[in-house]
Amino acid sequence: MGPNPKAKQEGGLGFRTMRETNAALFTKLGWRLLIEKDMLWSKVLRAKYCNNRCDIGMFESQADASNTWRGILEKAKRLKHGIRTEVGNGNKTLFWYHNWIDSTPLCQHTTQQIPI
Repeated sequence: MGPNPKAKQEGGLGFRTMRETNAALFTKLGWRLLIEKDMLWSKVLRAKYCNNRCDIGMFESQADASNTWRGILEKAKRLKHGIRTEVGNGNKTLFWYHNWIDSTPLCQHTTQQIPI
């Protein structure tokens, strides 16, 4: 199989490239890490790499990261691009530090010092 397998419509078998499949799986794993907070595998990864955080900002690189964590980090950019913050009751909402406008925190969009 060559680097660009043909789609079924083009007479090929319709296989995806391993790169596409790998990217999709790591993106899904990152999404599940955010959603499945109480699963053992999620707790283990968050304890090891995220100080038990469970938000989109938890995806940070580590020097001694496993291949799995590095794969998740590489695809976390896709999650950050499409994900939105749920406010809920507001107890865990960091108004100035969550990304509301684009991929940067709101405090970086201010034009003058924010009063304490």
